[in-house]
Amino acid sequence: GAAVSGDVGMTADEPETLRAGARNLEIVAAWLAGAPLPDWSFHELTGFYFVLDTVRALWIRACAALGLADAAHAQHLAHLAMAATTLYVLQRLARGVGASERAATLAALALALLPPFVAHSQSNPKDLPATFALVLAVAALLRAARTARWGDAVLAGVALGLALTTRIHALFGIGAAWLFVLATKQRLARRDFALQAVVVCVGALAALAFWPWLWPAPASRFAAAIGGVGTKVFTIPVLYLGDVLPANEVPWHYRAVLLAATVPVATTALAVAGAFALGARTTADGAPHPAVLGALWLLAFAMAEGLVWSRYDGVRHFLPALPGFALLVGTGADWLWTRARAGPALALAPFAIAAVELALVHPYSGAYLNTPVRLALG
Repeated sequence: GAAVSGDVGMTADEPETLRAGARNLEIVAAWLAGAPLPDWSFHELTGFYFVLDTVRALWIRACAALGLADAAHAQHLAHLAMAATTLYVLQRLARGVGASERAATLAALALALLPPFVAHSQSNPKDLPATFALVLAVAALLRAARTARWGDAVLAGVALGLALTTRIHALFGIGAAWLFVLATKQRLARRDFALQAVVVCVGALAALAFWPWLWPAPASRFAAAIGGVGTKVFTIPVLYLGDVLPANEVPWHYRAVLLAATVPVATTALAVAGAFALGARTTADGAPHPAVLGALWLLAFAMAEGLVWSRYDGVRHFLPALPGFALLVGTGADWLWTRARAGPALALAPFAIAAVELALVHPYSGAYLNTPVRLALG
């Protein structure tokens, strides 16, 4: 990614993010000096993304000091670092919920080769960080449930606060993780509930700490911000299945159809194979099956699609759901590897196909459509 980062241009959200990060540094400097704070830069939710916007701004300044003066290029490198970290954490998350080393690695590889993930791995300043923060939070929460240690519960709460102040839809992914714990843990003790209460309390405090715009009047500002976003209806035109519709009239299946169209068919076949593993909820060694988590993850975001007021911008708003899809793909590939004739070849072929197809469309992975869709469109 770093080798070809110069091939990717800026997206519409990036100038806003650059301005927000620079303004955050000004606000921090004024606060430390005891001076009046400048106005907050625009975001749909004022002051949202504060932690990641500020860290990116510091990174951009460090890159400039080292001779990389192009702020957009520096920001793309920061996003690539988040994308790579997301892959690593997903691999460790999969291991933690019972996947073999091979299955966990295949799940991370699946995410790395999904065209929507590749398309947004450099120039998406909102949904990629949201995916990064969500995977981090889910991994921390499941670790706390597994180890039953208070320190892990506190860390999970901090990660939860970061996720919730990066994309509010993280609630659905966190809900999937909690459902997974309930569905797969043989016996829940009082300590388990106490640990999750610590996660929630620390998460609430961390979310407040990570959203300093709220500090002067937390309750009223939070209510105003959430109320404004929760009732705002976007009517921008959206082209879907040959019709141009206002965003608030786009049907619930919009992103599911687009995901099916923008993922190689062989990769989707592996996900279907992984879904069949739901019939056997545990792996051979008795650990909870990662397919259960993947299915719950996807189901949670599918439910979210039925609740939102408006649908637009293609698959990018569905990016935080892709790790769940990747867990199913990794499970399906591992199943083929161990049970089918010529298993390793069958398991790895879809990954090779995805890599070749991505290379052929570079740097336009965001415009990728799989073979059946391309044939249907002529």
